[in-house]
Amino acid sequence: MIHSIEVFFQTHPFADFVIYYILMLMIDQLPGPTASSKPLYKWFFGVAQAIGANLVRGYKGVNGQLGSSAVATSDKPFVPMPQPPAGGTK
Repeated sequence: MIHSIEVFFQTHPFADFVIYYILMLMIDQLPGPTASSKPLYKWFFGVAQAIGANLVRGYKGVNGQLGSSAVATSDKPFVPMPQPPAGGTK
């Protein structure tokens, strides 16, 4: 079963893009949860958004180009985000 799915995607290179596009359209149409939404829908919405984000990252690659390597290549140094003050903001 897994082998036949793998062979299908190897012989039809645009099938993964079509499935990706359909999933993105479906996830995009989900209405955001409200305060009165059930916990199960809130959980489902969060999981769907996470899956969608991972699909986008995986499809675009690290460098934001289709088919790019999964290894980040950059000559820019890592700059951490500034942390908020310990006492909080007023």
